[in-house]
Amino acid sequence: MKNKRDIKTILFDVFENMVNRGDEKLDNEFDYYFYDRGDFQKKYFTEYERDRYDGDIETISILIKQIQLFGEVIYEDDGMIMNRNIDKRFLKEDLSKDVKSIFRTNKKEK
Repeated sequence: MKNKRDIKTILFDVFENMVNRGDEKLDNEFDYYFYDRGDFQKKYFTEYERDRYDGDIETISILIKQIQLFGEVIYEDDGMIMNRNIDKRFLKEDLSKDVKSIFRTNKKEK
């Protein structure tokens, strides 16, 4: 198998990618990460890429970030969000800034 890496290396690379993301510079990280990464990859994947490793590390990092922000990975079908557990208030653009308070409230309840 070409470019095979051990688990320790992969996990280190994912961790390093997560720590150095620069999310604090984003205007709204909820909007930034609210998309189906698998669909994105299928649209922009190119068979000519020699090494998919960096893209795969980015994908794993984004999926982890989605779980952190939304509690689950985002899935779309024909442009519609399939996730049933995403708070409906987030799906309305004008309320997207209120999401942080929604998640803070949910954490306090646990």
